[in-house]
Amino acid sequence: GVLTYNHARYITQALQTILAQSGEFRLRLIICDDASSDDTVNIIRSIAQSPNNQIEVSLNENQVNVGMSNNFRILIDKIKESGCDYFTFCEGDDYYLASNRISQLLALAMENPDKAVLWNRVCIFFQDEERYEIFHPSLIKDNANTEDLVAENFIGNLNASFLRSDVLDYIDNTFDDVSLFADWFFHLYCSQYGDIQLLNQPLTLYRKHQKG
Repeated sequence: GVLTYNHARYITQALQTILAQSGEFRLRLIICDDASSDDTVNIIRSIAQSPNNQIEVSLNENQVNVGMSNNFRILIDKIKESGCDYFTFCEGDDYYLASNRISQLLALAMENPDKAVLWNRVCIFFQDEERYEIFHPSLIKDNANTEDLVAENFIGNLNASFLRSDVLDYIDNTFDDVSLFADWFFHLYCSQYGDIQLLNQPLTLYRKHQKG
């Protein structure tokens, strides 16, 4: 799942690193654009036309800007409708650092079917300073739970997670406070239905910039 809004400067790199993913899986790429006013959608359409038998691309275009939390809720609903086994994210101004990110997390998830949330370490790019830094939470352990995540948002970024799809069965129409749809709260919610497993490698990049 990809969230985009005025990401024309970054979306090519984000999508290229997703389309470069390889492994024993079928991948559906669902993009939700929140009424971008720049060239983001045209760039997405151009990239989506490139043939890739392993990856199916679909684009949802909001006709008006609904905000990140509401756009995230739309994306979650579309992921639920897709019938996937697992799901993951990449925001439109971020990107993946390895072409086997998904295959590594998928293998780890299949080895640990009781885990609801898996995550990899994150590299932060401070764009205005042109500086890279590995995110170092104070809590880094292979197996964690909801209580650990309440104490600290150690996952740190939406793009770092890889989740079992059945957790979405518990998100229904009663879960309607979309203002709470942010990465920390979302991961907390999902972790109620299984523990949290770490893949201790920096496999995603989170771009910090003034318009992010």
